[in-house]
Amino acid sequence: MRSARRDEIQIATKQALQSQKSQLRHLAPLADLPGTATAVCDTLRIAWASGVELSARTEEPRSADLHVLETFVVSHLPPNALIPRDLLKAALARIHFAPSLIGSIRVQGVYALAPCWQPLFAALAERIPVEWEIIIESEDWLAQTQVKTITRNTTPPFRSAVSCANPTHEITEALRWARQLITTGRARPEDIAIAAASLESFDDHLRAMRDESELPIHCTDGRAALSAFAGQQAAALAELLLHGVSQDRVLRFIRLIRREQHDFTNLPGGWDRLLMPDAPLLTV
Repeated sequence: MRSARRDEIQIATKQALQSQKSQLRHLAPLADLPGTATAVCDTLRIAWASGVELSARTEEPRSADLHVLETFVVSHLPPNALIPRDLLKAALARIHFAPSLIGSIRVQGVYALAPCWQPLFAALAERIPVEWEIIIESEDWLAQTQVKTITRNTTPPFRSAVSCANPTHEITEALRWARQLITTGRARPEDIAIAAASLESFDDHLRAMRDESELPIHCTDGRAALSAFAGQQAAALAELLLHGVSQDRVLRFIRLIRREQHDFTNLPGGWDRLLMPDAPLLTV
């Protein structure tokens, strides 16, 4: 069993809006509008995370419509995909296994637990030791449970600033900072974090400079396939398969693959320069 993914919920929501349209009182005129499925999907996920029981609010037209859609969505998810409410029921039914399976728990870095999961931790705390690191005046619901709270030290950290001209300069300064911490023994590599509000403008530069610096940097969002040689090979092959053969696509593919494929190793040096410029290479 696992939590239902957002894409699965949205697909089921689209089906629900079409098949249950005749049963909707308030949302029927909106069922065919673009964006309705996304809005309903997000609303259902927020309701589930908040622990709201839509079945208890059917007197209000919009809530009643959401309950109709929820019933359809839940019944059309993959068999092993459950919404939070059903996952919680399944977990509570097996809570007596917690001492054998889990042992003790210490929660760190979680400061706004969704209400739907709070009963689970309350039940766990009755059977196993649960410690929760909190910030002052946060997570009030813990006071009603047997969870042991540990107040985190909120002393503000030391901060310094460096002005940079562009993303490459910012990454250079960040790597210099990380390298200095490592070489002076002030921190281990796994204790250092480099963060940004938005990663898009930094990713490519960071990966290139990471390879050059040989610093052991791990990217939490993974590594783009196209940044690796094997990814470039796969992309060249995909271009051929999806868009058909042409001189540009064939040349790119063979240049990337010939060192590892015996079928192409016998090509002479400079073979691509011997091709006629007007040779289209349109057939296998």
